[in-house]
Amino acid sequence: MTEFERELLEKLVTELDLEEDVEIDEISNTAPLYGYDDDGLGLDSIDFLEVAVMISKYYGVEIKEGGENNREIFANLQSLAAYVSENRSK
Repeated sequence: MTEFERELLEKLVTELDLEEDVEIDEISNTAPLYGYDDDGLGLDSIDFLEVAVMISKYYGVEIKEGGENNREIFANLQSLAAYVSENRSK
């Protein structure tokens, strides 16, 4: 996991109030963010809206609801971090 992926994961866990449910060191950067995979975060559609707001707030990246690339962007931490890193303004 890169330094930026870890930073992003820590923000996700804090913003979504997952501290009691998620052990950061046990999350793989390639584990799915969506759904309830044993290795992933188990996020749902409401969580994704909160993540999009968080990314805009901290990194200046707008992710539009229903965007054609959202499935790929939110596939896992690695793809989310790559997208944010490439498009950030903050």
